[in-house]
Amino acid sequence: MCSWPRSKLWLAEKLSLQPSQVAIWFQNRRARFKTRQLELDCDSLKASYANLKTDRDILFRQNQALKNKVALLKEELKIQEKLEAESMETEKLGEEGSSVKSDNTQYSEEEEVLGNNHYSFPELAALGFYYDPTLSASNLGL
Repeated sequence: MCSWPRSKLWLAEKLSLQPSQVAIWFQNRRARFKTRQLELDCDSLKASYANLKTDRDILFRQNQALKNKVALLKEELKIQEKLEAESMETEKLGEEGSSVKSDNTQYSEEEEVLGNNHYSFPELAALGFYYDPTLSASNLGL
């Protein structure tokens, strides 16, 4: 194909136009092509943005749900730790109470199984009688 100035002159002669009119026509054509390309790119970017926004919204909701779950699990852990601490305190108090028993008191495995109650006689404990150390003869009026 011929160089641009020659083809511009050739087209101008064939169309009975001035060479500057042919040049302007090509400039307008290039401008329209760029505008169409920009519109397509813009539409593509808008679609990508919409998809990304949807994905972000989904991730945001999932993140919130996970944060809520973590907060709930932390609360459950605090409760569990509190219960374990209370259980350990109860065990400590039970051990301290069993070490105070007199030599005359028979301490059996049955008492250990039945918990923190103090029994004078394991046989009575087996029958369901419990020893209350706060009760004495003077308290009962005997």
